[in-house]
Amino acid sequence: SEHNEKGVLLKSSISFQNIIEGTRNFHKDFLIGEGEIFEVYRVEIQNLTYAVKLFKQEKKMQCKKHWKRFLSELEVLLLFHHPNILELAAYFTETEKFCLIYPYMRNGTLFDRLQCVGDTAPLPWHIRIGILIGISKAIHYLHNVQPCSVICGSISSANILLDDQFQPKLTDFAMAHFRSHLEHQSCTINMTSSSSKHLWYMPEEYIRQGKLSIKTDVYSFGIVIMEVLTGCRVVLDDPKHIQLRDLLRELMEKRGLDSCLSFLDKKVPPCPRNFSAKLFCLAGRCAATRAKLRPSMDEVLNTLESTQASLYFAED
Repeated sequence: SEHNEKGVLLKSSISFQNIIEGTRNFHKDFLIGEGEIFEVYRVEIQNLTYAVKLFKQEKKMQCKKHWKRFLSELEVLLLFHHPNILELAAYFTETEKFCLIYPYMRNGTLFDRLQCVGDTAPLPWHIRIGILIGISKAIHYLHNVQPCSVICGSISSANILLDDQFQPKLTDFAMAHFRSHLEHQSCTINMTSSSSKHLWYMPEEYIRQGKLSIKTDVYSFGIVIMEVLTGCRVVLDDPKHIQLRDLLRELMEKRGLDSCLSFLDKKVPPCPRNFSAKLFCLAGRCAATRAKLRPSMDEVLNTLESTQASLYFAED
């Protein structure tokens, strides 16, 4: 009921011809991003700017896999809507090309803003905590929707987009899975090739056994919290090729929580110790090796909202 035969959402006035003309038939001049299975193009249509996510179809063997990923993302975006999930403007499956159209997010990805790509100003702490709260609301919503929960499966700082007001939008649901609301339920999936960047955000039970549950998303979100706190990449250059998660958890276990505070992002003025300590503690719990020890997203969201207050009030 929400879309017509050709696939365009009924409220959309965008045509596939608009996309072809606006990108000059997907010319590289309009390419603004690329993933393992898709390319992203910027396009201007009727004085509005959109991002076009075009799924790659270079090899026929990959076509079926990419089609499944396209349908997975489309299904999530048509069924579920939330202020912190990037909304779909239109989609097309014409001329053997399949693509998703989104509003263009002018502040780019959280990853790029934490790394100050393009010499952008570092994000202040009040914006960082706001981004974490917004994304935790989106994940919490997906984990609790009826009739079954949605496991995102691809949460990372590169998959969090920021609008003009730095409001965060979760994107990329090509790896999403639907699961019933049975407690402690996980499933094992057949893993196809995953990029190393994707695996850096995934827990051991997924990498070794292909086990997927809502606690997989909690782990990935814990890694994002670590990035937000430190401004570091998930794999450090110094010490060489050490994962940020492994370094921080080892410090917490051997030297206590205070030892992590020296890793706070130095590109911004210091934040209250109470604030950073609570977030490091939460990140460590989210990224626990054992899935049973990780909190639910309900608990994560409550902790983030209570921690936000400690940014503005004097420490006791």
